[in-house]
Amino acid sequence: MNIYLVRHGEKIPKKGDPGLSETGKKQAQNLGRHFKNINIDQFVSSPTKRSIETSDFISIEITKPYSVDARLKERLNFGDVKSQTYSEFLNELEKSTKNRNYILQNGVSSISKGKMVEELIREKNETNDDIILVFHSSAIIDFLRNVVEGVEEKYLHNNLNSNNIIKCGAYVMLKYDKNGYKILKFNVEP
Repeated sequence: MNIYLVRHGEKIPKKGDPGLSETGKKQAQNLGRHFKNINIDQFVSSPTKRSIETSDFISIEITKPYSVDARLKERLNFGDVKSQTYSEFLNELEKSTKNRNYILQNGVSSISKGKMVEELIREKNETNDDIILVFHSSAIIDFLRNVVEGVEEKYLHNNLNSNNIIKCGAYVMLKYDKNGYKILKFNVEP
C-alpha cells in the first residue's frame, strides 16, 4: 500500500478557513497532473476550504471522487479560538509540538492528532489500496512522528516548526506493509 500525504496548496493569508491563493490553485493543479497516471484507490480530504479546493483540482485530473473526514483537520487552526492573537496561536502550536501530550484548548494533542490520522488509514487500508490524504503540515508531521522511527532526525532535522515543514502543494509518499511505515519520498513538489 502506498500512502500519499498531501499538504493543501497555499491559502489566502487570513484568519479562519480561507481558500486557496492563486499560487495555491497552481500548486493544486500541479498535484492533480502529477497523480493523474498513478492508480489511486482511496482519496480523502480534510474539511477545510483549502484542502477541499486542493482535492477538487486533484479529483478532476484523476477522475475519482474524494470523501471528507474531520480527523484530517489541523491540530489547531488560526481562528478556532475566538479573540486569540496570531502570536498566541503560534505559541500554543509550538507548545503542543514540543510537548506532544500538551492538550490544546480544542482538546487535541500532537499525539492524538497523529493517532486520528493513523486510525483513518487503518480503516481505509482494509483492501490494501493506494490512498491520497489531503490535509495539513502539522497533522502530517504528527502522524509521521507517531509511526516512523527516527523521522525527527532523518527528515525533520529536529526542526519542529511543523507548520512549515511540508511545503504547500507538496507531499510525502509512504509504503505500508507488515513491517510498518517507510518513507519513500519526502516533501516532493510536483
